[in-house]
Amino acid sequence: MPREDERICTRGKIWELHIHSNQCFSADKELKKLSILEYVTAILAVLEDYRDLEMISFTDHNLICFDLYKEFINRKSRFILLPGIEIDTSLVPNGEKKDSKHIVVYFDAVDNLDRLEMIAREVNRFMISENIGVQDGQHPIYIHDLLDRLATLKVQFILSPHAMKQQNRDIDADWHCMEDAERAGTMKKYLDQFFCFWEASGTSQIHHATQFLRDMDCGERISVVAFSDSKDFDKLRKYLDKPCQYFNALPSFNGLKMAGSEMARITREQYRNDSAELGSYIGTVLFGGREIKLSPRLNAIIGGRGSGKSVLLDSLANGLGLPGGRLEKKRTDFIGKLPISLSSMSGVPISAGQFHFDYYNQSYISKLFEKQGDDFNKELESYFSSAFERIEPLETSAIKRSNEESFESNLESFQSQDHDNLEGFVEKYIVDNKDTLSIAIRDKDRKKPDAKLASFSYEESLAALAKAIKPKIPPFLREDKAVEEAANNLYRVICERAYAKRMQYLESDFFFNAIIDTFKAKKASISKAQKDRSEAKTLFRTIFEEKGIGYRRRVSLVNVFVRACDGFQTHYENSCHARGERERAFLFKRELDVEHPLDYMARLFSEQISSRGLGACEHSNLWAYIQAFCFDEDCYKQGYSAETLFDALSKYDLRYEERLSISYLRDDGGYDDISTLSPGTQTNILLEYIVHQETKKPLLIDQPEDNVDNQTIYSDIKRWFMKMKHMRQVIVVTHDANIVINADADNVIIASQDKNGSFTYKYGALEYDDTLEDASLILDGGKEAVKRRLLKYGE
Repeated sequence: MPREDERICTRGKIWELHIHSNQCFSADKELKKLSILEYVTAILAVLEDYRDLEMISFTDHNLICFDLYKEFINRKSRFILLPGIEIDTSLVPNGEKKDSKHIVVYFDAVDNLDRLEMIAREVNRFMISENIGVQDGQHPIYIHDLLDRLATLKVQFILSPHAMKQQNRDIDADWHCMEDAERAGTMKKYLDQFFCFWEASGTSQIHHATQFLRDMDCGERISVVAFSDSKDFDKLRKYLDKPCQYFNALPSFNGLKMAGSEMARITREQYRNDSAELGSYIGTVLFGGREIKLSPRLNAIIGGRGSGKSVLLDSLANGLGLPGGRLEKKRTDFIGKLPISLSSMSGVPISAGQFHFDYYNQSYISKLFEKQGDDFNKELESYFSSAFERIEPLETSAIKRSNEESFESNLESFQSQDHDNLEGFVEKYIVDNKDTLSIAIRDKDRKKPDAKLASFSYEESLAALAKAIKPKIPPFLREDKAVEEAANNLYRVICERAYAKRMQYLESDFFFNAIIDTFKAKKASISKAQKDRSEAKTLFRTIFEEKGIGYRRRVSLVNVFVRACDGFQTHYENSCHARGERERAFLFKRELDVEHPLDYMARLFSEQISSRGLGACEHSNLWAYIQAFCFDEDCYKQGYSAETLFDALSKYDLRYEERLSISYLRDDGGYDDISTLSPGTQTNILLEYIVHQETKKPLLIDQPEDNVDNQTIYSDIKRWFMKMKHMRQVIVVTHDANIVINADADNVIIASQDKNGSFTYKYGALEYDDTLEDASLILDGGKEAVKRRLLKYGE
């Protein structure tokens, strides 16, 4: 077994599991001259030159030399020694030696000398009893007989055949002449039941074997490896100097099973983290007095209901400095009582707020889209900061200032035109005295009124004329038309001349006297004498506004609003795209909506003017409201007036609404705003975004399978997490086996709560101890998810 502190694999290592020792008949003759003691000393000297070498196996032909294994183990080197043997095997009964297949068998007996001694004794015994070996007359053992014999050992074992390595002795040699259907059926009998991986010869044969398996539709069910098959130290060094692959599993029997059942565990390039980046990964968590080590790739926290799996994740997030609001206060208060300390993989303590990470929580996402306005924008920008930071901010203040300056310029223009004449009139009649307000109109300035003109009545004058003239006309001429017309002409001339005299009087002396009377009356009503010049202007302005200036100002203000509509822009936006399953799958936008001037006018009209059966003010009836504003003094709701509405409109306080949005690409090329979609669709889509981010920031994610449809779980989640863990550190709480088992978690943290209410956590890779078996009991669909692996390396 690996040492206790090696519960997870943090870098790809070299395994050399096909070494023929000096005890093998095919070994180099010089090696055969060495004793077991000398050979172990010599091979350890070779192996020590390779720091990435982790596990080896002596796989001699048809023989297990227990003394060799014992001596190597007793040296207590850093290398794990996996017991193995290479056996001549036939795929058919009574096979001939020339057609035998070489199959390597590995046993679960690492560091267990008693078990290893039993295995060596029993295997060597039946090899001899069955005449299996290299001497003349000996023959290969039929594979079913071999399996029966191995089963009697009651020890787990793994089979690995040579493939495309020794011509007709290859495991696949007999299959090439078969029809595709027959060949595929024959292969599957062995692939599904017995073989952990195929062993090819070198890189080119690995590719050949891999392609062959894919052609047979078996490419995802078996791994292909290449070991040295060395019989001397030169060949061993050649392999170790340039290994064909690296193994990403713990150096143990379980690790070998895992590598065989998960092709991703065997890579052409070495998986390792640059030492300069170790500070960007969470390395160690001290929680509840227990230490938990983390993998730089996929860490899965599992457990039953109430086991504390989400408690650990939320405590991690809180300890790293999760922004406020992401967790409910009740939750924050609870986890705040549970002390936690964190350090990076470089061993440096992590302080809250000084570590960059992402946190994804399904329930938070659902609540986020229930928010409105600034709260929604703030939370959305914080949660998806990496995307929104790429978008140029909108210059809302500059846009608002430009709109206001344009409006104010037009407003000042018409206001100055309205009052030019009025100001001149005021200047003619106002004198600014030192201590009193004195209007320069005195009684002696009053024009002498013409009482006759002032009291003249057309009706009375015409009646008096008729009364005086009619009796003087001879009776016989009273009906004469010419006389009647002459009398009417007299009346007309008198009226016209009287009208001219009267209008001359009214437009001069009478009007002047009326102005004097008005100001004298106003002056008498003022309790204080000291008033400045501006009050006199206000007095005059009020008088003239009562006579019509108010109407003109309101009409002019409406014209300014109409003028503001020309080329007015109501929408601004900046955006960027992000990929998901498809390129440009996501569209992130910063948007600014500006209230249109007519909409602003309609809003204030509805607020202050009585509808009078018109309904709420909108574009269709806006003209009726404009007429009411301009010419109707009695149309206002209680508390409002023409003045209050004029002042409100003059402020030009348009609404400027900034908003953020995320849209998702439809099949037809358009985009749907995610906020308009169902909660389940929102979580599906945003999970797709999260897992496709091109970032190295660690991701903490809580139960991503919740609210996600089954099709997405089974078709996408495994693939997403397999891809994501090679890009960033992931710590996920889950109860779904597709993430833990099928996505091949590098570290599984099993949470539980004891009777005292405290939480305990044990961790390790799937191949560590009984982690895989424990996980299958906890996870939803666990047994089904590990079925393929159990078939390949069952008890």
